[in-house]
Amino acid sequence: MLPILRKIFILILIFICNNLYAQSDSSEAETDNLIDNLYEESSDETDNSDMYDFFEDLIKNPVDLNKAGSGDFQRIPYLNLIEINLIIKHREKYGKFFSKQELYSVEGLSGNKVAEILPFLTVDQNKKSISGKKQGGDIISEYFNKTSLQIRNRISKDLQTRKGFLENKFEGSPYKVYNRVLLKYNHQIQLGGLIEKDAGEKPLNEFSSFHFALKDLGMVKNLVIGDYGLEFGQGLALWGSYGFSKGSNAVFPVKKNGRGVIPYISTNENNFFRGMAATVSIGSFNVSAFYSQNKFDANIDPISKEILSMPADGYHRTETEIAKRKAASEKLAGANLDFSIEKFMRTGISAYHTYFSNPLQINSNNNFENQSFNFYSIYYNFYLSSVNIFGETALDGKHTATVGGIELIVKNFSYIISIRNYSKNFINLHGYGFGESSGSTQNEFGIYNGIRWIMKIGEVNFYYDQFKYPYSTYTNPLPSGGNEFMFNLKSAPFNSVKIRLRYKYENKDVCADIGNTLSITKRLKQSFRFEVIHKISRVIKLKERLELSYFNLAEIESKEKGLLVFQEIKTSLFKSLDLTGRIIFFKTDSFNSAIYESESGISGIFSNLAMYGQGIRWYVTLKYQTPFNFALSCKYSETYKPDEKYLSSGYSQINGNLDNNFILEIDTRL
Repeated sequence: MLPILRKIFILILIFICNNLYAQSDSSEAETDNLIDNLYEESSDETDNSDMYDFFEDLIKNPVDLNKAGSGDFQRIPYLNLIEINLIIKHREKYGKFFSKQELYSVEGLSGNKVAEILPFLTVDQNKKSISGKKQGGDIISEYFNKTSLQIRNRISKDLQTRKGFLENKFEGSPYKVYNRVLLKYNHQIQLGGLIEKDAGEKPLNEFSSFHFALKDLGMVKNLVIGDYGLEFGQGLALWGSYGFSKGSNAVFPVKKNGRGVIPYISTNENNFFRGMAATVSIGSFNVSAFYSQNKFDANIDPISKEILSMPADGYHRTETEIAKRKAASEKLAGANLDFSIEKFMRTGISAYHTYFSNPLQINSNNNFENQSFNFYSIYYNFYLSSVNIFGETALDGKHTATVGGIELIVKNFSYIISIRNYSKNFINLHGYGFGESSGSTQNEFGIYNGIRWIMKIGEVNFYYDQFKYPYSTYTNPLPSGGNEFMFNLKSAPFNSVKIRLRYKYENKDVCADIGNTLSITKRLKQSFRFEVIHKISRVIKLKERLELSYFNLAEIESKEKGLLVFQEIKTSLFKSLDLTGRIIFFKTDSFNSAIYESESGISGIFSNLAMYGQGIRWYVTLKYQTPFNFALSCKYSETYKPDEKYLSSGYSQINGNLDNNFILEIDTRL
């Protein structure tokens, strides 16, 4: 008996060792790279799961080379219009692609470009089976081959006790818990659901979401029952809760490419639709209809019953926070008509009516019934050889928001100009327009110019943006404005070394206390970043960054500066085991000169942290792709500020100068 057990044990060891060297899923690494390249310039401290979900969806639902049109290809960040036309012309001339690697034979498309875009592409090689020639076992086998189950379980905890727990103000446990299930069949049928609770909240299903979705089934392009999102045009009327800010890619963030009706799989608790939405394809037309009835968080005036504000943080830990939970509701119904001609144009119109359970308190001079609103928009996207003309105009019944732009591509050179004009009183309920105040889509006029140029020395990105707020804002009592520009160079002087240089300049009007009087003054912020990424061996990659920031208020001659340095090491001792460590040293005079540092590390989590004061932050992440169809990830992070007596504020305050956190996640794929 013992020799048999010994043989079984040896076989198990061989199986495990072989799988340790198996190719691991690269989607997480690609998602992290996209975040690094497209979102790391944000100056908002955020934990944005919506943004991560967008990037992850782009990787896990790649564009089909044989079915995609110009609009579909524009979802890919690294492709310009000329390169898209080269791919389409190759497909028209030689027929359907047999594999993604065939892209290397596309005339005019460089090998480096192909390597960049391969993770975002696929070739559907599923062939229709002939009924009657399949055995029962073959049919069952084919069914299971096309079916996938993805389960994501995550738990995290702050290791220091926050004030809300010490004073018994928080109702629930200190654990943050997340569970999500996605069941897919052949990329056409999807059933999904998630439950989540934040630290301090009581029930495990404090937030829950569910959807059933169909895709590309005959005339039905999309159908979602349950929770869903809407993305049309340039996002002025209908878009999700995420958006790209101005960043190291000077062209891609400016122009949106909506996905239409999409299942909702994120954890933002207040900016999605709940009901039913569908898109039907009829020739060159796509007709979408949607209905939603959803509750949301609101602060309601006890006397007038008006909605004073709509908190979006999703926290329900204290009695006050719980009282605002789902305190109001919205009923919404609408439609979208989209018309496209391949390689030439795509245009559409949207209209929807929305009704709130309580009147909205609107600080404007419009004549709306502030409980019911009608929205309309028209958008366009024209492709003329190497020129792309795009834009959208939205109307809330009386006031408008407009954005329009032109992109010009000449070989490896792209130039884009975009002009935005958002009325003071435009009511932005479900939009997320591009701008200085990204997402607000109100009281702003701006002109943006961007250049992306791939040269022998590397890739150069440059933008210059001028903006003004014609009327007072929440922070400024008078009209204000400003301008900013950024220069970013990415170069690879050696095969194993990449260098990034970035300089950013921002000069804008702010409100400051000058001689005990609130006045408008110029605020100048500058930052310089130098970064080196080098692969020193097959299994070890290093990344170093030096960043300097300067802050100056002109009227009171307030000058501040900041410094951030970090060292990161990534190692893959086995192809299924990744270990990443980063240590950050920072010193700034105050929050004004803070330097932002983006982190992902765990699937589904993306944070952009403001490093200010003086201290050290470090973290370690481990990802292990087990041989049993599940991946294990964990992260330990620690921020230490020796000169502080407490960290954070309010009920989130920590008594002490150490803030540390642990996250554990299990991803199961069957």
